[in-house]
Amino acid sequence: MNLAKLQQPEKTQELEPTKIPFELLIIGARTQLDRHDIERRDLILQQSIDWQQLIEAAARNGVAPLLYWNLKDSPYLSPEIQLQLKRKFFDNLKKNTLQTRELNEIVQHLKRSQIAAVPFKGAILATSIYGSLALREFGDLDLLIAATDFVRAKKILIERGYQPKENWFLNETQELAFIYRNGEFSYISQNGAIDLDLHTRLIAGHLFTLNADLDYVWRRLQKVTVLGQELETLQLEDNLIYLCIHGAKSFWERLIWISDVAQLIHRHNELDWQYLWTKSRLLGCQKMLLLGCYLAHHLLSAQLPEEVQSRLRSEPQIIELADIVVQKLQGKVNYPCVDEYTFHSYQFYFRVLEKWQDRLICTWHYLFGHLLAPVTQVFVPNDLDRKFIKLPPGWDWLYYFLKPVRAIAQLFN
Repeated sequence: MNLAKLQQPEKTQELEPTKIPFELLIIGARTQLDRHDIERRDLILQQSIDWQQLIEAAARNGVAPLLYWNLKDSPYLSPEIQLQLKRKFFDNLKKNTLQTRELNEIVQHLKRSQIAAVPFKGAILATSIYGSLALREFGDLDLLIAATDFVRAKKILIERGYQPKENWFLNETQELAFIYRNGEFSYISQNGAIDLDLHTRLIAGHLFTLNADLDYVWRRLQKVTVLGQELETLQLEDNLIYLCIHGAKSFWERLIWISDVAQLIHRHNELDWQYLWTKSRLLGCQKMLLLGCYLAHHLLSAQLPEEVQSRLRSEPQIIELADIVVQKLQGKVNYPCVDEYTFHSYQFYFRVLEKWQDRLICTWHYLFGHLLAPVTQVFVPNDLDRKFIKLPPGWDWLYYFLKPVRAIAQLFN
């Protein structure tokens, strides 16, 4: 796919079979279809399609509900495939509704304990920019809280039946140090049906590091209504900045993240672009914002103001980064990968980061991941060490010496 032009490339009527699943996936991931999209959709649906491959790709990219929504009216969609997609669509709606009700209850429970919680991503995006819980998949619930409220919020979740997904901490001090360093912690409900991520900051990660304070969002919240309950979440512009940072952090590995950006831009034409440029420059994420906007425009036809297109024309590096993203979405390359300390991942981050501090920290994390992390894994205790032998309180430090012993013992079992 040629990414050298901002305008959509002309499509020929001849279709290469190997390109059919990806092009149909792109059409299915749109939030609205024009006449040209519908003609292309129907033309592709008359070809021989590997539906198993397409459905798996849609699920992997988080756009299965949108795929059904955009294909269901075509006279060329077979009844069997339509029924299969329809079942997945309503299964997703049922799951999303249950999770969103739980989200509302948790937010209210925290509020009664004077803990402010800001839901974002999944359920909020489905409601506020897609207009329906049915149209967007989400696998977990995300809540932003103040770091000082973490211990109390954790207690409330545990009382509600949630358990930490990671339980390798030897004591609360070690757990709090992990939270402070990583900025988020994951919990799972008692029945295993709901995952919940508790965030103390919006941007967290290992190799990727954006050295910017996003706590300003607490002063710029907007109200949205979700299943009849009023919740506070990120303002539109701050949400767009966050989505582009999150997408860049994860190499835009899933098409739904690009769809989020495209739909937010489409649904809200009152965006303050001057604010977006000023704030993203201060945060050091202007390239990430431009990359997200470009992908939304090129793949999903998001309409960008002329000032944005002008900035893109002066940033050839954005086009090059977008080319890497599209190749990976098409399955032509397997890199870069999230949480893998590979040179491709490091190179992508180094190019998309702007501030020298961020690039320096990213470089250190890359070197640490390759050279030091494997060594620390030999000695840093985990839950297996506690199961191997239970030490009395106050003697936790011995686990650092016992771990190599336990690992060696397991080799001979």
